[in-house]
Amino acid sequence: MDFSLFKKKLKKKLNVFFRRFYSKGHQRLTVMFVPHSQKKIFNFQLSNFTILFILFLLAGVITASVFAIKNYAQVRKKEEFFVQENENIITRLRKFRSRVSPLNSSTTDLKKYISMLLKKIGSLKDEVKTPLPSGGVSIPIPENVLAKNPGFKYDPLIRKLAKITYVSDKLGREVKKIKNHLRHFKKVASKMPSIWPVFGGGFITSVYGPRRSPFTGQPEFHTGIDITGMPGTPLKAVADGKVVISGYNGGFGLMVQIQHSYGYSTVYAHCLRSSVKKDDYVKKGQVIAYMGRSGAATGYHLHFEVRLNNQHVNPRPFMTFDRL
Repeated sequence: MDFSLFKKKLKKKLNVFFRRFYSKGHQRLTVMFVPHSQKKIFNFQLSNFTILFILFLLAGVITASVFAIKNYAQVRKKEEFFVQENENIITRLRKFRSRVSPLNSSTTDLKKYISMLLKKIGSLKDEVKTPLPSGGVSIPIPENVLAKNPGFKYDPLIRKLAKITYVSDKLGREVKKIKNHLRHFKKVASKMPSIWPVFGGGFITSVYGPRRSPFTGQPEFHTGIDITGMPGTPLKAVADGKVVISGYNGGFGLMVQIQHSYGYSTVYAHCLRSSVKKDDYVKKGQVIAYMGRSGAATGYHLHFEVRLNNQHVNPRPFMTFDRL
């Protein structure tokens, strides 16, 4: 009984509150613009509900603007980081090449020198009469040997062998340094485009850059490289990454786009079918699609693109990167 009475009172109070709220909300405010001249006064009316709606709308716009500005600043910061990281990688690769190049030259010269020396040893083996001690020869000559054999002299070949030993030891230390560089290089290379995208090779039919359109004959800029092959040839991911597109996309036909590290992404277009879906994570060398002629294509081929921060770059240097 008490609960029913309480319920009736609550309902009555709520009805009174909503009637007052509705009445207050529909009350109008008059805004007047009074010119200094004799012209007609301009005025209009706004209800409290309208004013409240405008205030909420302005608050929403301001909040969205603040979030957009903050997000843009974060994106710019990430872009600058990726650009700097890419420049650092290129600098390290150039230093690596500069160190490897003279080492290759030294190794070639050393091979020629050893070959010439071995031939010389073979031709003089009957003429060398100084017996060599078992276990090798030491330099310098021990004093007791000089005391017992005043006329003892090293054969010139022994001096050359000692020099080769020194060079080989130094070469071994350089090889260890190069191995350390290669370990770092492999870690970086696994996360950026660095291999040929078509299994079995294929042939390049159109390079990156200006060309004439195969459809209209008019000049155009080709944003990738076309590689022809047999229908259904497997296509592989050129680096580790995440699939961001797997589906039809206008003139690209059935395409796959993968986002890699350091701001790189790759595009595989005109596919016959795809073996991955959006948001999949793929490994370097993994089959992601098969060669086809979907979209704007005159024959079976792969249209391959490399993008850095969504800007097209020439894919050619990245397609044989692992051979460096």
